[in-house]
Amino acid sequence: MFLFAFKVTAFTTNEDNVRACTMLLLFLFGPAGLGFAYLITLRMRSPAAAQYLVIFVTFFIGLTGSMTVFILILINPDKYLPIINKFIWVLRLFPSFNLAKGLLFLINIETFSLYAYAGKVLTAFSPEIALWELIFLAIETPLYIGIVIWLSYHQGIGLKLNFFKRSGKKLEADALRELELEETEAFANAGASLEIDPEVANEEIRIEEKLSR
Repeated sequence: MFLFAFKVTAFTTNEDNVRACTMLLLFLFGPAGLGFAYLITLRMRSPAAAQYLVIFVTFFIGLTGSMTVFILILINPDKYLPIINKFIWVLRLFPSFNLAKGLLFLINIETFSLYAYAGKVLTAFSPEIALWELIFLAIETPLYIGIVIWLSYHQGIGLKLNFFKRSGKKLEADALRELELEETEAFANAGASLEIDPEVANEEIRIEEKLSR
């Protein structure tokens, strides 16, 4: 919506299917990025450290990785493209890289058509531009979220303030133990708080003496 509100025509133009590709990249990045961020912070106790890790991975891999690929292709495509085509598959495992690289290449389709991929008719959905990034995001969305659900269900790992969550059975047992302790303490406190009236105690003693006779 902001792209249209601020008239960012580089991403909202219909030319070369840029608008459709931009919307798909943004739509798929949301759940894929959420699942990935959840995975890399599962074992972290500190919410602040987890936040820093997510920011670092998102900006470093996403921004630095996509810019490096872009610059190397512009410097010498014949020399660096074979190298890029090998390690870029690893970078595509990071949703932030797929988004950054896809958007960066979308606004430079003409540059790639004239220079890096001369003689090729490129659109937003060309493999050289953003097709593979869309495919990876579409795969990572259910994959990463599925892994999170599996870990939460089978290993009792989940997000709970300190990014740990015990299994349902253990939580149930702990809750029962806590309830028993509370009840025991309540009964003990109630017994300790009861004050015996001396007259009542003396009367009980007299009754016991009479019965014993």
